[in-house]
Amino acid sequence: PTDLREGIWGAARDYLVSDRYGRLTLTHAMTGRRVWISPGSGDADSGGGQFVAGGIRVSPDGRRLATWNADLLWFVRPLAVRLWDLDSDPGQPIQPGPTIRVPHGEGPLGRQVHFTTDSQELVLTDPNTIHTFDATTGDLRRQFHSDTRILAAEGGRYLTSNEDDPTRGY
Repeated sequence: PTDLREGIWGAARDYLVSDRYGRLTLTHAMTGRRVWISPGSGDADSGGGQFVAGGIRVSPDGRRLATWNADLLWFVRPLAVRLWDLDSDPGQPIQPGPTIRVPHGEGPLGRQVHFTTDSQELVLTDPNTIHTFDATTGDLRRQFHSDTRILAAEGGRYLTSNEDDPTRGY
């Protein structure tokens, strides 16, 4: 990347992973050499812009990467998350994994994407639902709906809020 003030970026394994204008790039952290740039078409199968414009999350073990869309048409299109497997071999540094599509919820605000601390599950939250997926296969493991607004979810615990009754929660 030429300017880290623009775009989204993070460290993963031996790489700096960046997204600028919907293009995912892996740069070797020690040499500064770009080892992979995503196709830029942005369609669902290319791994291009549709999956990287919203965010990048690296698993705690550094072996997986999740990228997702931040679509302004959130009320029409579901959240799409692409999982990627990372390898320290610069000849084959990244392999696309499954794509997870979460039905549209109440809007993009409050949506969170993160891995569990053991890197085995991907947790997606929207304002009233927590979805837990297998981080290798993309299969849905659990789904939990709450009457209260979900503010955060981490490590099997979650924080909720209820505007009508602040003492009511889970």
